[in-house]
Amino acid sequence: RNYERQRTAIFARLSKDIIQKQTKFNPYSLVMEDIKASITGNVVLRFRCPAGDTSLTVSATGEYTGCPRFNGMSICSMGNVETGMTSASIVEFWNDYWNAIHPVCGKCWAWRFCKGPCPSTIMKDDGTFQMNTQACNLSRMGIEQAAYLFHQISRTETTS
Repeated sequence: RNYERQRTAIFARLSKDIIQKQTKFNPYSLVMEDIKASITGNVVLRFRCPAGDTSLTVSATGEYTGCPRFNGMSICSMGNVETGMTSASIVEFWNDYWNAIHPVCGKCWAWRFCKGPCPSTIMKDDGTFQMNTQACNLSRMGIEQAAYLFHQISRTETTS
């Protein structure tokens, strides 16, 4: 609760600066882009995490993983520098992740903008995923704040 109060106070100051173009720092920009895309009918990515798609890490031993957070975890290997990468391991990774989060995220209004938790935060030691909703309220709060900012900026731009 204290964190939420602090975040709300910071948002009040930061949003004013963002709307008045007093800062270029906008931690809500990705969600705001998704809001705009959903309004204009453009494609919104299924997952925000780029692991195995546009992100690839090579460990000191030559193992490929989709993200530095998985570096050194052989269970997350997507191949290696000698044998190459396997697309099947990437597909399996994302299918396993989706199956773990879908029962919760599939029913949430914020899914379109949140796109689920970071896979590394819900991965167990054995490489399986277990959904954890601990951060969901904060994610929804951030999406609501981004929507407010998007609306305020849109209003300002149309009246200027």
